[in-house]
Amino acid sequence: MGLFSKLFGKKEKKAEVVATTVVEETPVTEKKVEKKVDSSVDSKRRIPFTDKIGNMDEKTKEYVNAINNKFKSLRNINMRVSSRGVSYRNGRELIAKMTIRGKALKLHLALDPKAFDENIYFQKDLSNVKTHVEVPFTVKVKSDRGFKNAMKLIDALIENKGIESKTRFVKADLVGQLVK
Repeated sequence: MGLFSKLFGKKEKKAEVVATTVVEETPVTEKKVEKKVDSSVDSKRRIPFTDKIGNMDEKTKEYVNAINNKFKSLRNINMRVSSRGVSYRNGRELIAKMTIRGKALKLHLALDPKAFDENIYFQKDLSNVKTHVEVPFTVKVKSDRGFKNAMKLIDALIENKGIESKTRFVKADLVGQLVK
């Protein structure tokens, strides 16, 4: 019995690892090579952002495009799409991230979570999470109300950072570019 089960009186579950043997023939020497393949590795594979965005409903895809166009309409904002999400930088400073968790689009902004009313924006403070130290203000964008609040927060971020908008701007379809 482990320490956890002694303290809380629960039985521990032992992890079961299933290993299969794969036999391959090499064309040069005709020798048989055995490899052990661990099937538990595939169960924890991260789903890329592009696949997640392709599985979202049409309304959420519209939210993604609108938020992306809002950031692309600003001067000196660079966008980067990674396997975890989309990040927006003003020079070297990270100002926003878009990620997807389940069916919810999450917007992470470089704002102080305590400066805004929690009863209006329903934000979460992720300043203690290492990947969100620069952008601790997190809101879910799942509905029209959440989208309007996210746009207000982006405007507050623009005003706070003193970012100017572009004079000429062409709207882009981010979802169409990522999902092919």
